[in-house]
Amino acid sequence: MQVVAHRLQGADSKFSTYVSNLPVGVSGIPMFFPGDAIAAIEYPPVSEQVKKRCKWLYEFSQNNLAKLPETPEDPFSGVKVDINALGWALACVTSRAFRVRGPSHPAACLPLIDMANHSFTPNAEVLPTPNGVGLFAKRKVAADEPLLLSYGPLSNDFLFMDYGFIVPDNPHDRVQLRFDVGLLQTGALIANVRDGDKDVDIRVAGWQRKILADLQLDGPGANLEVTLGGEQHVDPRLLAAARVLLAKSEAEIQGRTLERLGRWGQPLSRANETKALRTLSGVAAVALSRFTTTLDQDEEALRTGVMPAPPAPAAAAAGSGQQVQQAAAGSGPGRPMTEELRSSVRFRVEKKKLLSRAIQAMGVQLKQLAAAGPGEGGAAAGSGVKGQPPKASTSKGFGK
Repeated sequence: MQVVAHRLQGADSKFSTYVSNLPVGVSGIPMFFPGDAIAAIEYPPVSEQVKKRCKWLYEFSQNNLAKLPETPEDPFSGVKVDINALGWALACVTSRAFRVRGPSHPAACLPLIDMANHSFTPNAEVLPTPNGVGLFAKRKVAADEPLLLSYGPLSNDFLFMDYGFIVPDNPHDRVQLRFDVGLLQTGALIANVRDGDKDVDIRVAGWQRKILADLQLDGPGANLEVTLGGEQHVDPRLLAAARVLLAKSEAEIQGRTLERLGRWGQPLSRANETKALRTLSGVAAVALSRFTTTLDQDEEALRTGVMPAPPAPAAAAAGSGQQVQQAAAGSGPGRPMTEELRSSVRFRVEKKKLLSRAIQAMGVQLKQLAAAGPGEGGAAAGSGVKGQPPKASTSKGFGK
């Protein structure tokens, strides 16, 4: 609201030079995308957050801004400020504000400094000074070399929503999932994980539930957000949960810390690890299947500038209801891609790449387990080709 107020003051504002140089429109921010581009994101942790921001913007405009004119609290000197002006200011602030004194301190707009673009290998940094903050070079900067700042170790979710861009192969990017025992059970079924001559049936014993609670995946105050992607490919808490829930007895995990249970490449046993990795590969396959297109289709669409073909009926049924129907209806085959649609497709491409790499990494681990010999537990747990990652029940969602 301060940005709007100073914009209305024009030349009388002490920040007039700064405010007059703010962009008239803030491109690339999903909050201002049309409905078809929001639907094309196809990733609920972001698309639902975008919808929440749009809802807040509308409700605040109706319930607060509309009532300000001719009241003592009006900071706009009687000028009616609508949702468009507030949305512009919100986008400017979220895409430019810094928290240089830490996340617990208020953010501030830093004129001139906020013109620097982002890089995970910056040549400059913002540091506090006795009288405020300053922009300092981290190394020798050549003439005409752009000044680059790191906006922080942010995933593409935050970069996309707040700044309007994504970083390909972002090392801090992840795919968010909500942990549930049923999620692992579904992954095991898709990966055809077997327990003897029958499908694995994951039932939670008391000792297993206690470990899930210690992992903060069960009970009051549980944090059920887990991820795929990153250097380890699987969230340590998710990997630990899979190993524990697929253990045959409590004795199999005794003497192991929570940190050890979730460490990549440190199995409880060959048999347990085979089941766990195949199950988690199935979980990744489920996540991939929720997209309406494959990675190959999206990459081809980005090359040609034409939206990919809509999903077959069975594929659409595997998606998320109304959202998938909107995506199919609003961005059909042969339709030229707008910049907003292109941004949405770029975003979901990165998520698909993370999931595909996680499946590939788990496949490598499974091959190594198979090559190590029978050991404890005998042959690999699934009925697929020995040592190979599980195949999804449908090819939908898979690209390279």
